Amino acid sequence: MKKTNTLILIKLIYFVAALFVLSLCDFGIEHAVLMSLCVAVFLYCVFRGLNEHYVLNPYLLFSLTPLSLILYLEKVSPYYLVALDKSTWILALINFGCFIAGLNIDCNLGNDSTSDDSIKNVDANIYNDRRLVLDSIVFIILGRIHLVYKILIGCVMPLASVFKLFAYCSLMCAMKSKKRPMIVLILALVCSEFLVDFRKTDFIFVIITLFIALEKYYVQNKKEQLLLVILTFTAALTMVFVAFPLKNFVESGGDFFEFFDSGNEKFNELFGKRIVFNGPSVLRMPYMYFVSAWTNVQYIMQTQNTRTYGLWMFKPLIGYFQLDSLLGDTYMIYPYSSFNTFTYITVLFKDFGYWGSGIGSIILGLFAKWVYRRFKSTDDALDSACYAMCAIAVLEMFFSNHFYELSYPFTIIIISFIYRKLSMKFFTNR
Repeated sequence: MKKTNTLILIKLIYFVAALFVLSLCDFGIEHAVLMSLCVAVFLYCVFRGLNEHYVLNPYLLFSLTPLSLILYLEKVSPYYLVALDKSTWILALINFGCFIAGLNIDCNLGNDSTSDDSIKNVDANIYNDRRLVLDSIVFIILGRIHLVYKILIGCVMPLASVFKLFAYCSLMCAMKSKKRPMIVLILALVCSEFLVDFRKTDFIFVIITLFIALEKYYVQNKKEQLLLVILTFTAALTMVFVAFPLKNFVESGGDFFEFFDSGNEKFNELFGKRIVFNGPSVLRMPYMYFVSAWTNVQYIMQTQNTRTYGLWMFKPLIGYFQLDSLLGDTYMIYPYSSFNTFTYITVLFKDFGYWGSGIGSIILGLFAKWVYRRFKSTDDALDSACYAMCAIAVLEMFFSNHFYELSYPFTIIIISFIYRKLSMKFFTNR
């Protein structure tokens, strides 16, 4: 293990050193070299991810982030996008390399080397079928308290975002139990929030949780896995290109049936000639959201180049105690345009600076590896729920840093740990 880690660190040092040399050179071919390195990172993530047993693994999910930089073309929208300079490309590659290094470093975080047997023991003795049903019920009650509070009191409950995560633990436990009435009931209760407040992020949480549960507890062979991927991919495309745009169109005052006839006119009314996209019109806005974050990365480097010295990293902890409002504008970052996407790198740059931002990427890579490793090594429903949230955060890294900004990957691990300890103590005493 030490030899492997040393080799990874040596490769990372050479990679960062090469980027440093490129940052000093001015020989006219930097863009081609940096693009080639970015393509190499993307291909590595894809090939490594395809060799993993599970489809939604950190490598394939993270591959979207370098892909978003590869597909960046400022000529698509000179109004919203700008030409990226060399420093932006190098910052991106520093963090790509460091995150991948974190995913590959083999270390026993949280005494992980001995955790597999203890977790499997918990599976065998505590998380039996009846416990799964009981856990599902307890989790869904905790996960819907904030809705009851909002309906009765009329305002958002403190720590509502924390309690919401219990619902996904409940759904994972129900899926593992394989009891259809329980699954239908819990899924209905989880989706009941959409009747009060429909959020795209919460919908993605449900879809990813279901996919991971199906792949973990139901899929038996490659054929079934492929079918699951096709169905999920089809559903995702329908949501991205039809359901979500339709929802926004209706909310902006459009008629349901006008959407398919006048969608282009509505688009032109809102954006005019600000986006010049020669491909299918349905891809225009997804493309802009996919790539526009890099404009904001460069904009923040140029206009908001101040340090927060680790405060973004500790934002989840500060948020649990509701103290983030005391820090004023510390957590404010301002976008170049109305596309308020920043990638996961921006807050790392604010915390650690240009070259130091790689430290934050290594930490996130180590964290993602640890959660994924626990998910692979056990059938525990709570570990699967924890990985589902981590997988979503890795998927969204081209968009923003959900680890520090929304903190749900850390939060669900904390509440799962507390619940597991309390439940083990309760059943042991009995």
